Amino acid sequence: MAAEHVQRRACPRPGLATEVDHRAGELVLLGRLHGVPTPACERVVAAARPPVRTPAK
Repeated sequence: MAAEHVQRRACPRPGLATEVDHRAGELVLLGRLHGVPTPACERVVAAARPPVRTPAK
């Protein structure tokens, strides 16, 4: 992923950020900016975020 396509967000989910979002998310961002894969950190960040709920119809 090219560096110009990476957007830095202080808090991806306002009000619900955890320390994992900040620490592992920063490592993922830095890895993308420098072309270094960070698969373990990406999995940690994904696991820390709750699944998206869709509204019931």
